[in-house]
Amino acid sequence: MLVRRIMKPEEAHRPKRIPNPQVLNDAEQYFRAYRILEASHDVLLPTLQTGAIALELYLKCLGAEDIHIAEGEPSIPDLQRVHANAAHSHELVKLLQEIPADTRTRLRDAFEANPLSQQEGSFEKRLGQLEGLFFDSRYPFEEGRRVDRYPPSLLQGLLRFLHEFAFSEIKRQTSDY
Repeated sequence: MLVRRIMKPEEAHRPKRIPNPQVLNDAEQYFRAYRILEASHDVLLPTLQTGAIALELYLKCLGAEDIHIAEGEPSIPDLQRVHANAAHSHELVKLLQEIPADTRTRLRDAFEANPLSQQEGSFEKRLGQLEGLFFDSRYPFEEGRRVDRYPPSLLQGLLRFLHEFAFSEIKRQTSDY
């Protein structure tokens, strides 16, 4: 019989991985799908929806934590299953606040050096312009939904920025060792 228990962080003895590789992998898959749809120029709603999901996942990967679950297999005492625990929200600015302060500072600094920041301000402000895209692109027929208020160029720019930032964090971490 397998016995499962969630290990406490101090039991796991592992450093926090930012970006979380499981969530980053998911973000990358949606980002690749977004680029394919975007290149087709004929499917607006799926493009926006896929981009909104990728955007959320990039933010989530920067704040997600590993959860180590001991499988309790007697012949392999250290066997563990690893899951990602990410914020349960579709609110972009809220997801940004869930990112650890040091990573969030590096993110803001990197954004300040990005041409997107020169157009209309801070990362939070630009992100806030896409708040609601997830729901509006999924249910555009509902009253009050307007996908035309989300600039496609902003979505594209923020996705590319977060993609590059996530991979720069991996490089930064590996150079620290």
